[in-house]
Amino acid sequence: AEAAMGGTGSAKQERVVKKRPEPKKVSLQRRTIGEQVAAGRHERALARFQEQQEKWDSFHEKAAKRTGRKKEDLVVSRAEEHRERLEVMELLDRATPHDERSGGHSWYHSLRGDGTRYVQVGNMFSGLFLPIKLHKERYVHEIVRKPVLRDLALNRVDEEGNRRGIRTWRDDEYLLQRMGRHRRKMEELTPGQLAHHELLEPEVVPLKQVHDASGVAAADESGEDAAAVDEEDLQEWQQPIAEEVGDFSDAVQLSEGPHLEATPDRLQFHAGAHELCTRSITLRNTGTATITFEWVRDPAQHSYQEAILPDDSTDRFACKQTKGRVLPGRDSTTYFTFWSASPGAFTTSWSLRTRPDLMKPITGVVMHGVATEGDLLQEKREALQKSLREQQILHQVQELVEDIVNAVELQQPRLPDDFLQNTIVQERLYEEANRELGLHYTPYAWNTLQRLDQRLDEFKTRVAPPPRAGRRASQDPGVGVGARPVRGRLPEKKPPVQPIVNALGKPLELGAPSAPALQDKLDALPASASAPPEVQRERQEIALELAQAVRAAKQPPLERSPIWWLAYETITDIVMAIPGKVKSTRRMYSLENWPFIAPPDDDASAQEEEAYAAKVEARQAAKGEDEKEAEWKGKLLEKIGTDCWGPRIDRFSATAAEALSMTRIRKCGALSFRDRVQTYLDRVSVESIEMGATVLLYEMDLSFLELRSGRSAMPASGAGEAAATAPTTLSLEDGDERELFRQRLAGVSTLLESSPLAVLVVAHLGN
Repeated sequence: AEAAMGGTGSAKQERVVKKRPEPKKVSLQRRTIGEQVAAGRHERALARFQEQQEKWDSFHEKAAKRTGRKKEDLVVSRAEEHRERLEVMELLDRATPHDERSGGHSWYHSLRGDGTRYVQVGNMFSGLFLPIKLHKERYVHEIVRKPVLRDLALNRVDEEGNRRGIRTWRDDEYLLQRMGRHRRKMEELTPGQLAHHELLEPEVVPLKQVHDASGVAAADESGEDAAAVDEEDLQEWQQPIAEEVGDFSDAVQLSEGPHLEATPDRLQFHAGAHELCTRSITLRNTGTATITFEWVRDPAQHSYQEAILPDDSTDRFACKQTKGRVLPGRDSTTYFTFWSASPGAFTTSWSLRTRPDLMKPITGVVMHGVATEGDLLQEKREALQKSLREQQILHQVQELVEDIVNAVELQQPRLPDDFLQNTIVQERLYEEANRELGLHYTPYAWNTLQRLDQRLDEFKTRVAPPPRAGRRASQDPGVGVGARPVRGRLPEKKPPVQPIVNALGKPLELGAPSAPALQDKLDALPASASAPPEVQRERQEIALELAQAVRAAKQPPLERSPIWWLAYETITDIVMAIPGKVKSTRRMYSLENWPFIAPPDDDASAQEEEAYAAKVEARQAAKGEDEKEAEWKGKLLEKIGTDCWGPRIDRFSATAAEALSMTRIRKCGALSFRDRVQTYLDRVSVESIEMGATVLLYEMDLSFLELRSGRSAMPASGAGEAAATAPTTLSLEDGDERELFRQRLAGVSTLLESSPLAVLVVAHLGN
């Protein structure tokens, strides 16, 4: 049996040696010179690179020491930023859509296969064109990371992430705006690309087969040796294993069969938005079998059965190395990362697929990630808080000042006796008192309303009944009817604080005439049919005069016309041009100059009067012959009409027409569309109302008829009262006018058929 066992072991050893032969060893003396040079070229290249790097580092230190700057601030060091700028611009150009890159000429680029557009240079006869392409030809895309570039990127910001140093091309507003607009596309084009402050430094972990002291590969406990590994196992053997490999088979007793332990059983990620967080899970092979594993993400499950929203396709959790192999007694570390562009809480689960299957499967490893974002509105909130605080302090100070000012007792100023004699004061008070009617001030309107106010007061004293004698009030205001007596003294009430009122008071209190007040006073008088005819007639006359005064005051005075100052300037321009015409025309007739002499003021002294008379005599002495003076006068009037008056009046008429049109447009624009159509909306049709007990007002336009006074047709001998009271008649001699009048009056018969209570016919005869 021992011999048999020994024979079996020898056979195994022979098969192992045949399966995995030792590497062939070649002596250096047997290689040619070319092979020796080729074998050492990589070492020499790395040595030269290392030597050049040392030279550059020495130069950077000397330059920094000589200039007193940091190594990262040297121009030689900052030259490495050109590589970073090329990468950013290239990536931004790839992420920009074709429509935007072509400047709106993407259709022209699509006409040709190579995507070229030709832009003309110079004029149409130059024959020069500049080809513009959206792609780069013979361009080699490369990503290079060097320690110098890493130091520059880390030196640009401080510990809090703020910019350090001067403003660079990275801080350009237009570049930041474009990168913010195309950030998502740039992230899709560069998945997993190293940042400028990162270096790719791979760590190689050799996988060596464990041999015993005799040099034969050790077999596993299942009795299968290395020669029995099939091709599928050889392929799985080539998969990468863990980054951290440990051996704990001596400390832990291995279990029979495939067993794995995963620690921890769940992962918690916490990072800011747009930040990467990494966690790891350690797989420990506590069994006797070699296990090949693969991490698989579990499908997302809804928390509620009623959820109808689609699953979020964004992969926020990622596994750095999903596949691997764990030998018995070894452990493997798998790294998981979490990254989210938006803040929130996210959950996922992963399961482990193994070959062979585990005795206790590892499924549902929960991973919970929380992405937070800083307070983006903190500065705005602080600014708002500061503004509110300043406004609150300002309001408090204003209230204190107002309280102090209100506590001061002021004496009412005494108005002068001739206060209402000033026309400016009259205008302000009159228009404020009659604002609701829109009346305009004129001295005539002021005097008319004052006269009507006095007449109305006199009429009121003659018509109003005398007041009745009432019961005298109690002398003691504190004792009322049915008041119960009280014991003790009543507390004295504090006098109320009198508010500060306007010293001028209201316009009515100052004596300004008001048309609405006069109308209210007239309506307050009792009107009865039993009053004497003289009283009724006087009441009607007062009402008529008041209506006429209001209608006249609604017309704006000439001084408020939109063309008043334009006319004033035109007349002034004409007057200023007349002296020049006088001088030129008198020179034409060989006459001496005829100067204009301003008349003296009304309160001029005697000396001024004498000086004025002397100037007039001197001017009269300069007159020429009467015939020449008459010819000169006719020529002067002709020149004034053709050169001074006519052109300026033409310019005035054109400008005045434009000003009046703008004024009418502005007045019409003050009304809203609803106010314009409200008059038509309030109208009712004949079919919508019951006219059996209504009074109808029928209006018709008869402005096409001519008014003819009956006095012109009476003989001359009919003078006197009959001629003064002759009626005014309408002319219906023309047949067309008579037919048009009959058509305008035809609607009255239709209204009479409805049996109204009365029909009042009003005819408009023009202005």
